[in-house]
Amino acid sequence: MTYGFSLAIIDQMTERIETPQTHPIQVTEMVIGPEFIDSYGHVNYKAYFALLEPAQDQYIEDRGLNGFDEIERRFGLRSFVKKVELINNSELLEGDKAVVTTSIGHIGNTSFSFIQSIALDGRNVADYTIVIVLTNEQGKAPIPNQLRDDLLRHI
Repeated sequence: MTYGFSLAIIDQMTERIETPQTHPIQVTEMVIGPEFIDSYGHVNYKAYFALLEPAQDQYIEDRGLNGFDEIERRFGLRSFVKKVELINNSELLEGDKAVVTTSIGHIGNTSFSFIQSIALDGRNVADYTIVIVLTNEQGKAPIPNQLRDDLLRHI
């Protein structure tokens, strides 16, 4: 899948902000590619899912997990998306250089959320929350302490 930017570039342009009272916040810069643009000339609301997924993956990978596949292999847990919320405050255009912040919003017994914000030239463009529930063969499954620690690790 093409995201409009190279993951190698993301690696070079990723910054981590650590604040002792909060969950880790990771900052990723990206250039908006043409594949996200709709007939109105801006990023379509449906494209935000694909646009923000690489920053979620990078957050997980930077904490020693090779994506959700590794969570399934190591812990026997599958994930499904329970809820997605997008608050779109302004448009993004092809070629815009956006800054995405990614963090864990909450981590509960069986679910956690990513919270993400997109900024352009210092102004908030969008806020995005995705709630992920972990399951096994019996249904909802508790988040193992090791996975919890990995997700909340300051790097």
